[in-house]
Amino acid sequence: MKKIQIMESSQVKALPLGAQTENGSVHVAFVSDREGTARIHLYKKGRDAEACSFVFPEENRLGDVRYIGLSGFAPSEYEYSLSVNGETVEDPY
Repeated sequence: MKKIQIMESSQVKALPLGAQTENGSVHVAFVSDREGTARIHLYKKGRDAEACSFVFPEENRLGDVRYIGLSGFAPSEYEYSLSVNGETVEDPY
């Protein structure tokens, strides 16, 4: 089984917002004016238990836009949620 990894900042874009799959990886970007630690939480489709989570790197921030790229997994097999400081952030995209 492959290990999910955070992509290097130079490989990730701040736009478009939402989740975009590309070549077996996913790029996620969202807007939040909250300060603090932003996380993406991954769940296997159909399951309530969190499979894993990752902190958005601080260098992956452009104003209120935070973004991250993940690789090494099948994005179509997962769902995600976002949080800042433990509070869920809605992803309208």
